[in-house]
Amino acid sequence: MGVKSEENLSEYAAKYRELRPRYEKLANEIHFAINEKLESERIPIAPVTYRAKDVEKFLEKSVRKSYKDPLKETEDLAGVRVVCLYESDLQKVGEIIRSEFTVIKEEDKRDGLGTDKMGYQDKQFIVELGNGYSGPHYDGLHGLKCEIQVRTVLQDAWAIISHHLEYKKDEDSIPEKLRRDFNSVASLLEIAQDVVENFREKRGGYVGELLQIGDSDMSSFLRLPVNYDTLEAYTRWKFPDFKFNMSLHADLASTLERSKYKSLQDIDDIVMAAEKAVWELCLEKPKDFKSGTNFLGASLFFVDKKFRGWFSRAYPDVDYFEKYKHLVKTKPAKK
Repeated sequence: MGVKSEENLSEYAAKYRELRPRYEKLANEIHFAINEKLESERIPIAPVTYRAKDVEKFLEKSVRKSYKDPLKETEDLAGVRVVCLYESDLQKVGEIIRSEFTVIKEEDKRDGLGTDKMGYQDKQFIVELGNGYSGPHYDGLHGLKCEIQVRTVLQDAWAIISHHLEYKKDEDSIPEKLRRDFNSVASLLEIAQDVVENFREKRGGYVGELLQIGDSDMSSFLRLPVNYDTLEAYTRWKFPDFKFNMSLHADLASTLERSKYKSLQDIDDIVMAAEKAVWELCLEKPKDFKSGTNFLGASLFFVDKKFRGWFSRAYPDVDYFEKYKHLVKTKPAKK
């Protein structure tokens, strides 16, 4: 017998209302810790979201699951969701979760689908804060459970759609005449995920091929036309000791005036012209130079007036042009 009486429901609702701020804080702390790790590992994701379960949903689940002690048995009173762009990154996120928290339970929803079914997919972790989270800031949070869902964008889309259709939990409840179409949609999304993964792999291989050209034949490499991928290859080739920032690269690549920068040689001329100024700025503001893209952006800042205007609008509190402009070569060095 689970929780059924109105008196019991009211009692548990009152207890959970009192505890809910703790679960909200727990979800926020876990959300923050995961975000920090994802940024440091440069794993591309959609925004990480978090929440504490609503009181009404807590009561509904308690009755539906026939829980005898809902506050102990409900494991998703705090919840965090990580939505990855690529399926190949799910394992990396899982490793972060295992290293950061105490994992109580781990489940891959795909394992229960079988080979003949499509449906709701993600990885789920039930975690608690580990011993590393100590001090007054975490008082009242230890021993509380949080569910972390990890899925791709396309898996998230299907979860939202299937939940809206109310077929999330039980495919057998789908009318037989609709089941074929339902599975077709899910199958198409799985195929789309595979296509995205293949494209990512091929693109990475293409950038790798460009880097090999740069190492073996620099003049041919610098004659390549400027586009998103060749600019990434140039940044990795020119600044091999620094990380590559994908999001910053996207902003920079979309801002470049393509009629002015037709080849990588044009980009390299800018970098060589601004080299001394950029390194002086790096010595003054080392925290602002964590990636090769930072160096490329700073080079354009010093040499390209139009780019400098965009840069100043994006970072209005940073203007080092006057301080270091005397170090910029008036004519870019030709090779």
